[in-house]
Amino acid sequence: MDSYVSKILDSLLDEENPSRLMLTLISGSLLKFAISMWFYKKKYESLKTVGRVSGIFCYPVKSCARLSVDKAYCSRYGLRYKGVGDRNWMVIRPNNAFLSQRQEPKMALIQPNVEDEKYLQIDAPGMIPLFLPKTMESVSTSEIRNCSVWGTAICGQDCGDEAASWMNKFLEKDQYRMVVSTDQLEKRDVKLHGGTPADDCQCIYQDSAPFNILSQASIDNVNSKVEKSVSEKNFRPNILVEGCVEFAEDTWGEIKIGNDVLFHYLEPCGRCLLPTVDPEKGVKDPKREPYETLKKYRTPAGQNNPNFGVMISVDKEGWIQVGDPIYALPRC
Repeated sequence: MDSYVSKILDSLLDEENPSRLMLTLISGSLLKFAISMWFYKKKYESLKTVGRVSGIFCYPVKSCARLSVDKAYCSRYGLRYKGVGDRNWMVIRPNNAFLSQRQEPKMALIQPNVEDEKYLQIDAPGMIPLFLPKTMESVSTSEIRNCSVWGTAICGQDCGDEAASWMNKFLEKDQYRMVVSTDQLEKRDVKLHGGTPADDCQCIYQDSAPFNILSQASIDNVNSKVEKSVSEKNFRPNILVEGCVEFAEDTWGEIKIGNDVLFHYLEPCGRCLLPTVDPEKGVKDPKREPYETLKKYRTPAGQNNPNFGVMISVDKEGWIQVGDPIYALPRC
């Protein structure tokens, strides 16, 4: 037996044996993997506690009201809660571009409900509830629309005439449709400011990234400068943080929430006029606040819009919940 093993080893070590090359390649790959895992472990061991999760918010229908939840799953495409994903549904205009509170501020009053096992329920003042199936059993190509979000193409399955009629009745129009991104449809590659693609990062109908994180301290800073206070509802983050100083989130490069879920920084969130919509009344602020105040001190040189909050992407999926500690490493 020992002689047999010895012959095998001698054969593998023979320079002319092709198996030796394979053994060398495998050994090199294993060594490279072990080294990368060691650095990965060391990097995340050096994470520092920076705050706690104080709110988790999912927006099933783009630009409509939120779900405030205690716990949610962080997938590569965004938050998921009770079978519904963040910005999985979208209202579109006749040119198939997305519709938002920028054009229709009343969308802020459209409230989703996901308690039904099979349906997403949509409510709005003066309207009977609309029920949309959480999952679509099959995709008919005749029902697929070529849509766009900020000029980037993405498909959506039309939700049908009933959904369109409901939306048009509430918004007092006759031109809008609703679409949903089913599991079978391709998602959208994330492009950073300036059009640079983000590595291995996709989203659905979010403006520019799967997740937005914002601190309560940053909101408090804005409220110290405006006449009429605003809340996180105006800024529509997915994850709200407490226990850190104002604008601390701008400095975080690698982020860990709870025991397992890992994220990384993508870019600042450039703000438009949407936060000027009163989330409780569905009307725009006549003085365009808090946008005008933010613009005075949060607009980087060379940009037109202020930055507020940060866009992030998930590296390791998992569950997060309110109260979870948040750890981070500073950006280089």
